[in-house]
Amino acid sequence: MKPAALRAQLPRTSLLVAALVIASAAAFAARRPPGAAQPTSKAKRIVARAAPPAPVAWREDRRGLRIPAWINGVGPFEFVVDTGAGITLLSPRAASQARVTDTGRAIILQGTGRGAGAPQRLVAARTLAIGDAENRLPNVGRMVVAPALPADVDGVLDPTEAFGDLGYELDFPNQTLGPLSERRTLSGAPARWLPEAAGRRPFARINGREVALIDTGSSFGLAVPAAKAASLGIEAAGRVPIRSARDVAGSSFQVARVAPTKVWLESLFLEQVPTDILYGADAATPLLLGRDALRPFHLRFDLRRRVIIFGLAETKPAAPPAARD
Repeated sequence: MKPAALRAQLPRTSLLVAALVIASAAAFAARRPPGAAQPTSKAKRIVARAAPPAPVAWREDRRGLRIPAWINGVGPFEFVVDTGAGITLLSPRAASQARVTDTGRAIILQGTGRGAGAPQRLVAARTLAIGDAENRLPNVGRMVVAPALPADVDGVLDPTEAFGDLGYELDFPNQTLGPLSERRTLSGAPARWLPEAAGRRPFARINGREVALIDTGSSFGLAVPAAKAASLGIEAAGRVPIRSARDVAGSSFQVARVAPTKVWLESLFLEQVPTDILYGADAATPLLLGRDALRPFHLRFDLRRRVIIFGLAETKPAAPPAARD
């Protein structure tokens, strides 16, 4: 017997053209409560290592989920939060200003568009903080310099890399990113966090057979490469607007928003999911569940238990970005 289903009605929203793109302006950090006694310098160092980071508010506009970040104490830099990145990306300018260390190694940065990608420098940093310079994340994680980032993007934060086994929560209705909380119960539908052969990105199974990447870095709903659309019963009927998009590796592809569809992730049923077909996508591109599909949920990413919980919060849902391309 199937478990009781959690149903969510998703609003139809217009398409954001580019994933992993951020606009200027500051985000606002959720500060620690005032009034606590000031510890000694030695105690501060101990607390900094032991205490989890405070949650940070993001600000979403047509370009993504934006937070301020500090690298090696230098900042603030404008970062976008992307669960689908697989690695934290830095612009050449941010890497230079933060004086990151070149590891002498490189990695092939592959985006959504076709192309072999290009080797980019792997670098290392001592600290990574978000919200304010003292709100350090438990891991710095792997970092790569990405020259193709737009001029107004300083970096892309992969929270799986930065929070590691601590886990994290992305609360869309309340627009916050923070560590996984064991104190607060959240009713919702769990989905298994499927293993990735060469990484730890959050993949989940949809419709009982397909695998999709939970991708907060893209503005898509359910994004399907054109080669896979027919097998899912998704067609671009009639005159469908097609727009150009550019990925973090500098490759271009085309996006068409089509009629909404229904998908299910184990006990979670999604109705009226905004749906996009990706033309010119690389053959290895998986199905994506982007922000337009994730917007109603408080998401918990539990790496230790290998589970992603889709919770429906009681608070008023966050409004979609006011301005779009």
